[in-house]
Amino acid sequence: MDMFINDEDNMENNLSFTVDDAIEHFRFGKFQVKLSLVVGLVWATDAAQVTLIGILPPELTCEWRLEVWTTALFAIVTFLGISFASPFWGYVNDIHGRRTSLLISSFYGLVFSLLTAFSPNIYWLLVLRFFVGCCLSGGLQAVTYYSEFLPVRSRGRCIIMLQVFFAIGCCITVILAIGLSRVSGWRVLVAVCSFPFLLIICFRNWLPETPRFLLVSGRTNEASQVLSRIATENKKEMLLGRLVPAPQVRRGKIRNLFTKESYLTTILTLFTWWALFFSYYGILLLATQILFLEGTAQSDGIRDHKPNDSICFQNCHFLDTSDYLDILWTTTAEFPGLLIMTLLLDRIGRKKTLALLVLIFAVFSGLLSVRYSRFMTIFFMYGARMGISAAQQGIYIYTVEVYPTVVRGVALGLGTATGKLGAIMSATVAQVLVTYHYYLAIGIFTGLSLLACIAILKLPVETRDQKLADT
Repeated sequence: MDMFINDEDNMENNLSFTVDDAIEHFRFGKFQVKLSLVVGLVWATDAAQVTLIGILPPELTCEWRLEVWTTALFAIVTFLGISFASPFWGYVNDIHGRRTSLLISSFYGLVFSLLTAFSPNIYWLLVLRFFVGCCLSGGLQAVTYYSEFLPVRSRGRCIIMLQVFFAIGCCITVILAIGLSRVSGWRVLVAVCSFPFLLIICFRNWLPETPRFLLVSGRTNEASQVLSRIATENKKEMLLGRLVPAPQVRRGKIRNLFTKESYLTTILTLFTWWALFFSYYGILLLATQILFLEGTAQSDGIRDHKPNDSICFQNCHFLDTSDYLDILWTTTAEFPGLLIMTLLLDRIGRKKTLALLVLIFAVFSGLLSVRYSRFMTIFFMYGARMGISAAQQGIYIYTVEVYPTVVRGVALGLGTATGKLGAIMSATVAQVLVTYHYYLAIGIFTGLSLLACIAILKLPVETRDQKLADT
């Protein structure tokens, strides 16, 4: 009898499994549902802060008597903060852990966002928004954290779902603006939009570190404990045997993104990040700017204004309910775009899906140059945002899949930094150049998106059905 027991023990000791084996065995279950809600809250928090970038400048311009060109600074400093801090958070992500990066950035995001509501003037507001941007870049690393808990077949659809939370966050912020901005003022709106940071922090005791990060950090026992917890929550049996340790290599090195094997992928991916963020934030800011300028100038078009034109502050146009409803309408375009992406991503692959969505944006953004009426302008914006919002989420999926665990965080950080540089440039085009040279601004958005479409198709690696590599 003892002999049979010893044989079973020896058999179990000889068995081994990888993190991939465990995650695939556990499938998508209760643990991933809970995690989706928490990470979705991170995305909704980012959405609230991004939406403020679009809807606050008209309020600030009228209240503080700002020139038109200063409206772009609110967006620029936020994106500059994200771009500046993204490589730092990527490094923290790969060296100190995904969970650490998320919680620290959320705490300081709460602090600086609340302080923004008490800004006495435009200078303090810009400084504080820069630091809010720095914190937002840490939250964007949540996609790395999330992806490392997901089975291969669920990964693409689940990361797409994050953009649903983003769209919901945008819609809720616009609705809050309708109710709060005109009644209580923009300061109350900013303060209310800070509280999602607090909710993220409240989940700190539940959030585990990812088993992939623990494994490449040499903490194999802790990785096994996290996997056992996932098995319990998903009501699955824990795999028998021992977890195979990962080779110990140096983590978080940007130079590893530019090796002979990966430099072309990195260059094309970074250009795609830049172009997609330029286009996405451009159309987001353009919607508010066109409504604001039409209301101020009482005109049907914004074509080739002279640079010395300025707003008559006596007739300064605060956004009204109809303006907010139009912004809300264009925001709902995120949902059909994500549906298209969900249907195509695992059928035709990441690259073709991304290219198709960017092409949709190019067509509708080009149509914005033909302005029949306010309704048609809103419709074209709807179509453009439908394509580019889904494409923007797609580049997150591609990046976390194409790079291994040891550089995934820094790759996402560098991509985010590059993307936000594009967002900074889009603010000058969508909020300043469009005021003076409408057709030129629209042509820039259309032409750049076509170049991005070509770059996506030239990417050397298709990541559909590909397991995440660790080293």
